[in-house]
Amino acid sequence: MHVIPVMDVKDGRVVRAAGGDRRAYQPWRSPICPNADPLEAVAGFLRLRPFATLYIADLDAIERRRPQDELLWSINNRYPGIKIWLDSGLTAKQAAERSQNQSWLFHVLGTESMKDDDDTHGLKGHILSLDFRKRGLLGPLDLQFDPALWPENVIVMSLDNVGSKSGPDKTVLAATRSNSPNTRIYAAGGIRNLADLIELQGLGIDGALIATAFHDGTLGRADIDAICGP
Repeated sequence: MHVIPVMDVKDGRVVRAAGGDRRAYQPWRSPICPNADPLEAVAGFLRLRPFATLYIADLDAIERRRPQDELLWSINNRYPGIKIWLDSGLTAKQAAERSQNQSWLFHVLGTESMKDDDDTHGLKGHILSLDFRKRGLLGPLDLQFDPALWPENVIVMSLDNVGSKSGPDKTVLAATRSNSPNTRIYAAGGIRNLADLIELQGLGIDGALIATAFHDGTLGRADIDAICGP
């Protein structure tokens, strides 16, 4: 299983995501990042394991404020081997316009940021995040049921479960998995421990995006080695 640590960044600080209510996010204070500093957080994640990929939600960019471009370049300069999956609220058209020859940066296109009339045929080469609330998918509904539109990597983001320690939404994950057996599916939201990861692996889920379980210590180095291999 491909495990990816997550940083939600707002005003230059790593914040604790909870239920997708960004107004309530507060800076993290944990052994991973005692001062909510993003570079400290990356170092903290890498103490657990030499992760190859990092997911960053640039909440400033998503909320149409100044994006955290300087931070991205700082991470790349300090840790040039890490790939960054970046959610900055872009549409497929905007991602295509901004994509440059940066082999380390991959745009995450979240349905939460999409309108029904956005072009959903330009997702190839990016990462799609299917953003769910309990009431269903946010954004264009055709993306949930038409895997022909999906890129190679798809995140199933259960926003109500984020930071909740309630476990992943296995029903939505299993349905997404069955829609496209050959797509790489990543679970996000609510993952608590090794048992959750093992259960997701049994559902055929290829990877998991994790923040809270790393910060609070319910997922440690031995757990990640057990699911990912030494």
